Parts: sequence; structure tokens; C-alpha cells
Amino acid sequence: EARLGEAVFNTLFVPAGTPGAARHSGLGPLFDAPSCDECHNGAAQARGPAASGPAPTGLIIALEEAQVPPGRRPRGDPRYGLVLSTEALPGVAPEARVTVRYSARRGRYPDGTRFTLRVPRYLITHLGYGPLAPRTRIEPRLAPSLFGVGWLARVPAVAIVAPPQARAPATAASFGTFSARWRAGREEVGRLGWQGTSVSVRDQTAKALERDMGVTSREYPRDDCTAAEVACRARAHGGAPEIPSELVAALVAYQLSLLRPGPATPGPPDPTFVRLGCAACHRPRLPVTACSGCSPPRREWIAPYTDLR
Repeated sequence: EARLGEAVFNTLFVPAGTPGAARHSGLGPLFDAPSCDECHNGAAQARGPAASGPAPTGLIIALEEAQVPPGRRPRGDPRYGLVLSTEALPGVAPEARVTVRYSARRGRYPDGTRFTLRVPRYLITHLGYGPLAPRTRIEPRLAPSLFGVGWLARVPAVAIVAPPQARAPATAASFGTFSARWRAGREEVGRLGWQGTSVSVRDQTAKALERDMGVTSREYPRDDCTAAEVACRARAHGGAPEIPSELVAALVAYQLSLLRPGPATPGPPDPTFVRLGCAACHRPRLPVTACSGCSPPRREWIAPYTDLR
């Protein structure tokens, strides 16, 4: 199954109705890349631009409303949805162009050593459907590495929910506001994505297919087309859903197979790291279920330096 998933991962999806497309049709109408590998090249993390210029594939612009009322999840932009799509099928206008401009910020460390930082500025032009809403927040995101995501999937939910001792109870309550969701009558804990908004590798994969490639699945059966994007909504689709569930499962199996290197017992974190409070969020140790079929299940430890929240 993992081999099939690797093939799907590297497949260039094509528009619905393409002759001979078989099961890899359904791209768009709005998208950022035609394949998983376009952003996660070889399953590695995408790289930002080396110099000022057009944003490279693998750097997407997520959109989220700011100032969300308590108790409600943030929404995307009313005209552009959850992700700004820079590509589109013929007959559909792309949502925008994204350009990165760098400026230099110079300074000195307390010991007098000079430093120079590159500060990026993201320019969004050629908006195809009107201005962004004033309350929309622009969130640049680089496609992350997929190596080791299988270990993060094996962290027990109780280890994510329970705050470490280094975190004060009041602080713990403020974390993970959007880190869980209800499905089939039960609450699932978020563990992947920005602020733990995805509850599993499959959930994260299906979101990427729908938002970044315009390929719908059983989990996310509708394209990220808003009411303002009439041509996008009217475009022919490649079925409901466009990608069969078994191919999504194969993509997940491929990612879960990227476990190298295996877990090893992490050494103790730097004492200063702990004393400053960094370990409260960047947790140096998390347990993983190394053998779910064992009785009792065998536990090992990883050093992710994250609380998955």
C-alpha cells in the first residue's frame, strides 16, 4: 500500500474529463500545485525563495479571519476561502499572484557581535475576485517535511492533552483552542498542522488535497470555491469524491512509512532550555506506541521538541 501511495504522491493530477486520466483526474478548478511532490519534493520540507521574487511552489498563503469570537473556529476569507490559489484551470481566473520581497535588518547581540536578518514581505497582487476582507489575516506556510510524521501519529492522545509540569495550569488552558473536533459523536485531539488543527495524517492529507490541489475526498467533498468564484463553482468536477478513499489511504500509508530514523531514547534537554520555560511548549520527550499489536503495547520515546498543539 505504501508503494501505491508513493506513486500517487508523485502523480500529476489533471482536470476532470481528461481522456485516459483514470483515477488521477479532478485537479482544480483553483489550486497551487498539481501533485503532492510539487510542494513536498521527495517528502522533504519546501524551501523559501533564495532571493526576492515570485513565491515558489511549496510556499502557500493560508487565509484566516482575525479576532475570532470565543468558542468559534476561525474561517477563511469570504471571497478567497482558506488558501490563496495562484493557479487555475482554463476559463477560471487564479485568485492572486504572490511575490516575496526581502529587506535587511541589522543589529548587534549583547556581546557586540553584528548580525543581519532577512525580513520577508509578502505582496499579493492581481486579486481576481476583489479585495481581501479587512479582517483577513495572511499566513505564509512552507510545506513541512513528512519524514517522521508516522511517529507523531503514534503519540497517545493523553500525552498531548495532559500539560507538562513546566506549564502553569492557566497557561495550559489557553493552548490548543482549536486543537480538537467532534466527529461521529466523539472528540478527537488535534496533533498535526498549524496549532494542531488536523486530528490525523489522513485528515491533514485530505485537507491538502482539497485546499492546495482542488481534489475532493470523502473527508472534504467540496472545493474551496466561495460564492464570489462563480466560474470555479460551475466548473465540471471529477466525481464525488474525486479521489477514491483507497488512494487517500495509500497516501497515508506512504507517509506513515517514512519513519527513518527510528526512535531512540532521547537524552536530557539542555538545563537552560528547561529553566527558561521553553520545554513547556517545545517538549523534549513524548511517548509513542511502537507496537500497537503487542500485549501490552510497547512504548518508546521520541524527541520532537513540540507539544503537537
